[in-house]
Amino acid sequence: MFIADNSATKIHVFDSDGKYLESIGGKGTGPGQYRGITDMKMVSNKLYVFDFLQFRTTIYSLDSLKVIKAENVKPAVNQGEFDEIRGWIRWRLSIRSDGTYLAGFRKHRLDARVGSPTYNLDKARPKKYYLMNDKSKIISDEIFGVKKLREILVAKVGDRQLSNFRPLPFLGRTIITLSDNNYIYTAWTDDFLIKVYGPEGNYVRAFYYPFEKKPIRRGDLLSLFHKDNRNRKLVEHAKLPKKWPAIYSMIADDQNRLWVSTIVDKAGVREWWVLQNTGKLIAKFNWPDNRSIKAVKDGYAYALVTNTETGQQKIVKYRIVMD
Repeated sequence: MFIADNSATKIHVFDSDGKYLESIGGKGTGPGQYRGITDMKMVSNKLYVFDFLQFRTTIYSLDSLKVIKAENVKPAVNQGEFDEIRGWIRWRLSIRSDGTYLAGFRKHRLDARVGSPTYNLDKARPKKYYLMNDKSKIISDEIFGVKKLREILVAKVGDRQLSNFRPLPFLGRTIITLSDNNYIYTAWTDDFLIKVYGPEGNYVRAFYYPFEKKPIRRGDLLSLFHKDNRNRKLVEHAKLPKKWPAIYSMIADDQNRLWVSTIVDKAGVREWWVLQNTGKLIAKFNWPDNRSIKAVKDGYAYALVTNTETGQQKIVKYRIVMD
């Protein structure tokens, strides 16, 4: 098991019984060093680690945990051949299990400066996604596009304009999940609507479930933030949506099933749905919201458990039993 620790800028390594083995990496710009760890993927007998801040992929041998190769991922060499993204900014890469990437391109950077000619908090900020190989060549047509990645609240307090620069759990956002067999799943979290794309980027299907969403109560949201948190002041004054999103998170397990956590009107609990990639429901269960399931493999679920009093976190391994 590999856990990325961005505060220490290294990767902690454990065996299957949870015994700590060692750490790899460290802060820096040299081979095997990181400014930030964005994505990790095990491919065959290799571990791929992507550093967004350096646009660098580091590849380790799973046998020796030594660096095999560290290479900067160049801008897409053939981006100019695609009229719809000519001049756009490549801003996101997700590693796929064959060593290729799902690459996102955006037309505009986020600009929250009121009065700026490029201010765009009130406008669509489109993104488009393509497959890209390890030679930085786009190898597919556009797979899908989104108008925005997340909702942003805006409020004017005195002479200041406040907005959230990071996602907030009660606002809609785009989530993208990659399975081990390279299927791509996307959802806008406001609705239980999931779109499925095949390994070559081809559209396969979509499935939808009606879902009763939790009402938003301003007082409940204020309790999420400390008094000195800037987002508390934002929530106090901004116009809020009426409902929470339907979906909180989505992961794919090693059998290409989807595990989707939903937001329900019950304190301290999320309702998890387990689905075939066709959308067929297999199981539902309630689960404490301080136990966030991060991976499901070989009949076990691995959850990040947060102590609500101390904030201390640990990884707990649970055996999965389905009736």
